[in-house]
Amino acid sequence: MTSEFTDAETREFFERRKFFGLGEKSVVFFQQGTMPCVDLQGKLLLETAGKVRASPALSSLHSFALHPFGWKRGLVIGSDV
Repeated sequence: MTSEFTDAETREFFERRKFFGLGEKSVVFFQQGTMPCVDLQGKLLLETAGKVRASPALSSLHSFALHPFGWKRGLVIGSDV
């Protein structure tokens, strides 16, 4: 699993290492979705003026940011649930 930020680099890494002997058709890459980043007050973080910053969906960053707002209920995030 990669993200839009790591996909190309990850694929190149595997290609340079000849897929660690697994064979190219044995390795499957797929991209994880993204979610907007928020601060501890729930406000959107901007990457640039007019562009919302995003990170891979349901990363530990999102778990930490969403938990204080009760948005975590009903979601399984990490091993602390």
